[in-house]
Amino acid sequence: MGTGLNIAIIMLNLFSIIMQMKMLKGFDKGKTVAYILLGEIVMFVISYVVYALTSGGIPSEVHEASKWMILLTILPVNIMITYCPILSLINKKSFDDIGDMELKKKLFIVAVVAVFIFIIEIIYVKNIQTGIAKFAN
Repeated sequence: MGTGLNIAIIMLNLFSIIMQMKMLKGFDKGKTVAYILLGEIVMFVISYVVYALTSGGIPSEVHEASKWMILLTILPVNIMITYCPILSLINKKSFDDIGDMELKKKLFIVAVVAVFIFIIEIIYVKNIQTGIAKFAN
């Protein structure tokens, strides 16, 4: 990977962490760090599963060579699109700014959007790897 791409990926990941911290305004630092670590781990696992589902028909060399670049790019995107809204809802619930029924409705909407996004990501990541495989040949 080029230096510019590495810097862009680092900046994207830093931005996702800052965004998570912003969603948890009002929480103490220990809780904020715990939520961020938990989210990073869960979203990494989900992103890894999304990536793993794209391996069919892709040469293993291409699949392995592109793994970390793609994972470190889709991870912060997944966090910003799916986990940050959840953190915002957690924050609102903690400070009694949202009722239980409204919380459940909004969490359901976030879950539906997340599933839709993950399906699109599977297609998109597969297409990226297919393009890399064609370029490599």
